[in-house]
Amino acid sequence: MDLPPLTSDFPPWLRPHGGLTLFPVGQWWDLVALPEEQGLDLVLQLSRRRGGLRPGPVVRDALPAVPRIYLLVPCGTSRWWRVPGTRALGLGSYVVVPGHRRCRPPGPYWEVLPDPECRSRLVDAEMLHQAVTGRRSL
Repeated sequence: MDLPPLTSDFPPWLRPHGGLTLFPVGQWWDLVALPEEQGLDLVLQLSRRRGGLRPGPVVRDALPAVPRIYLLVPCGTSRWWRVPGTRALGLGSYVVVPGHRRCRPPGPYWEVLPDPECRSRLVDAEMLHQAVTGRRSL
């Protein structure tokens, strides 16, 4: 994977190293967590809905007993998100975020890096909600 250059206009939650950093959820973004298989399917759906563009930043963690995908969504999403089989995290939660160069296992890594053209862009929570609930109604 070709990594975009890390410049000073990257968000403060994206560290230049390849390590892991613990961050509070709800300060820059909320998270929607899904089981890995469902999450990867949704990332592809969101990319197609956006005409092949990146859906926004996505972290993959294959280490827990149930591997997870974490989609970074706008702050406040956790207040209204109620979708069975998923979990929204907001204020009061913490998550380990991979550094800019961490794009493969072991441990959490970027499945989709933050967009280098618009580093503050997150996953569209409404579009994600439609994709998740539409998938469930099939």
